[in-house]
Amino acid sequence: MKSRYPSTVYALQDNAYTLMTCTVNPLLKSLRAECGDDRRNFFLEKEKMARYETIVRTEYGLIFGNLLFDRVSENEGSVWIDNQPFRFRVEKSEQPTIHFFKSDPNQPFFSCDLGVPPNSLPDQEHSDENYLLFASAWFLSLPVGARQLAHA
Repeated sequence: MKSRYPSTVYALQDNAYTLMTCTVNPLLKSLRAECGDDRRNFFLEKEKMARYETIVRTEYGLIFGNLLFDRVSENEGSVWIDNQPFRFRVEKSEQPTIHFFKSDPNQPFFSCDLGVPPNSLPDQEHSDENYLLFASAWFLSLPVGARQLAHA
């Protein structure tokens, strides 16, 4: 069945294994993330009072988290999910990469290639990369067991 709303499907892979898939629909400002048996729909909306913040809502309209770019750096920020912060840095290069870190940006605990051209990196609007930032943080917020089941 073909949708009238164009969607792009991304996959988080570790070698030959697909750990998570996410479908981004920028027209509906929606993200469908799947990891093993965990499946969620999210909607991103720009906060009207804060230039640098994007609110993330569940399929039921409840606020689930937010995406906040630092005011001093357009490449760093935080994704908050259930009051749990995930700091990130987007490395703009030939192969753009997201790095998640605890306190030192030079010591990431999780990194992933975006697989997109450098000219489409986050611009603090509803770009696909903002959805991918949130989807990656959602993946990291899952219990370790759920992430390991995605490997099976």
